[in-house]
Amino acid sequence: MEERLNIIESFKHVNGKPQNGVDRRITYSKIMIFFGWLLLLFVWGSILLSFVRDFLGLTLFRWEKMAMLVLYSSFAEIMLFLPIYGLKVLQHQKRIENNRGHLVSESLNVEFKEIIENINKRQKKWLIVSLMVMILILGLWQMFADNQNPYWDFAKNSSLIVYMYNGL
Repeated sequence: MEERLNIIESFKHVNGKPQNGVDRRITYSKIMIFFGWLLLLFVWGSILLSFVRDFLGLTLFRWEKMAMLVLYSSFAEIMLFLPIYGLKVLQHQKRIENNRGHLVSESLNVEFKEIIENINKRQKKWLIVSLMVMILILGLWQMFADNQNPYWDFAKNSSLIVYMYNGL
């Protein structure tokens, strides 16, 4: 039991300082996730409006000017899953600490194994990562070429695929 708690404490993506206690770290993680999602939803909404702006007759949200938001949202998606899994690990740690002195149930072992498998599984999505790298290159090109990148429209479809795949 103590060995598992040490493993959880060594997990680098658990939010907050260990001396703050598990409950406070869980609250901090929830706040970070809330604001991360709020900001990401704003960015996604802006980008989606740029997709349909011609149909709506909007003059704002031109796709040619969205390179920075697309880059930000790509990195924010990658970074947002870390606090989510950190929260899951902290909640698991709290359940272990509540059961300290008792035998570890098989359900706790299965839950911990699923958390670790999900964290590791995220790293194997090479197709999405390659699309995101392509978006990164095209976005940087668009930003530094004064909106004259002839291939930037291809990033629109790639961005949509990435957002849909990641759960938008």
